[in-house]
Amino acid sequence: MAQWLRQISILEQTLIKYLATQAQGLTREEILLQLGNYASNGDILAALLSLKRRALVETMKDDNRHKERFFLQPVILKCVQRLFKSQE
Repeated sequence: MAQWLRQISILEQTLIKYLATQAQGLTREEILLQLGNYASNGDILAALLSLKRRALVETMKDDNRHKERFFLQPVILKCVQRLFKSQE
């Protein structure tokens, strides 16, 4: 596994793995709905902000709903996808 991935929390790893499967990105609400069983909403939001501060996740405004969508940085996405393939 990539060194940087080992240095982030389990919740952050879960978020990265989930975002890697969602090419169109996800809104905060969609993430909370899908991952709410894993951690509290506050913990999930804190993990998203932490990933954004580290430049592992980027955001973009959704044109239709004016909501922020979370995406993996393209380089991070490729790295995570390679890691998943190597673990299969």
